[in-house]
Amino acid sequence: MDQGDRWQRRSEKDRVYFANWAFGCPLKLIVSDIQPLNREIKMTVCKSYVVCKSYVVSQFNGYIGEEDYCLADGSIWRIITPIYRIRRKSCPHATVFRKDHRYFLVVHGMGDDVEVEAVYLPRFTLETPLTRPKNQVLQEQLEIPELTKRALSKWHWCVAMANA
Repeated sequence: MDQGDRWQRRSEKDRVYFANWAFGCPLKLIVSDIQPLNREIKMTVCKSYVVCKSYVVSQFNGYIGEEDYCLADGSIWRIITPIYRIRRKSCPHATVFRKDHRYFLVVHGMGDDVEVEAVYLPRFTLETPLTRPKNQVLQEQLEIPELTKRALSKWHWCVAMANA
């Protein structure tokens, strides 16, 4: 039995689950684009990702400035844009998201996002899509985050092992 035949007989739920497991983040597999002969798989990929969603470990005095801020997930971020006012003073919720190669921090109670740079990231940081992505061929993506490249190579390894 051909591997492509087995892939076609799987349910859509199984294929989406496998894509989520292999890539480490929710990626919607488009079933109609699966071709058993050339095995070209189209997935939804976006350019903005949530890097971490947590809260700030230390208490604020009402401002963020030129300091390093540690979030509860272990990541440390340095503010590289001007100071903004924060209304909440103790352990506000924070979200770091990435647009292209720039990172931004949004803190609860702060009106705008602040550009940050990563001082330290935990060993495993999963990036999840921020917006509804457009359909693109995964093989044509040249600027894939490192985690996605590792997950893609793991997925190719799993397919090769299944074919062997």
